[in-house]
Amino acid sequence: QGSLYVAWAGNQPNGVYFSRSLAERAASVTEWITPQLLPAPRESATWPSVVSDGESTIYVAYTIPLNEDRGIYLTRSEDDGDSWSDAIMAFDGIDAGWDLIGPATLTRTADGTLHLLWTRWTQLPEMQAVALAYARSDDDGQTWSEPEIVTEEPVLGSSILGVQERFV
Repeated sequence: QGSLYVAWAGNQPNGVYFSRSLAERAASVTEWITPQLLPAPRESATWPSVVSDGESTIYVAYTIPLNEDRGIYLTRSEDDGDSWSDAIMAFDGIDAGWDLIGPATLTRTADGTLHLLWTRWTQLPEMQAVALAYARSDDDGQTWSEPEIVTEEPVLGSSILGVQERFV
């Protein structure tokens, strides 16, 4: 629809921020809306992933990597980023017994299904991704499938892309 969206992890306070601009005016800093701190259960949210439905709905998934509330979350805006839903937990790292959760990648297929891919990290002997998990939502991110472990081998990199109706 001619807009650019950006989400990033910032500080003061720590969390995920969002802004947008018309693409044709994005070169000017004054054309971007004032950055908004997105809803999160606490301030340590990081690693955002943004996807749009091509109309006015924007989804942002992010990670709270450790300690309380660790997991993968999703918030959405149905008005081009002017307002945001409360954070919805897509994956509960505490219930799953994961000590450290890596970045999530979010995509959407043409049928409206949201797809998440994320890593499990270990801190010892060195920080590395040791598993890859996947979940999907068929109801606009309100509920998520049980996570499926894609691999429990070290992961050097991962990404996910939605193509057509139901291909990822």
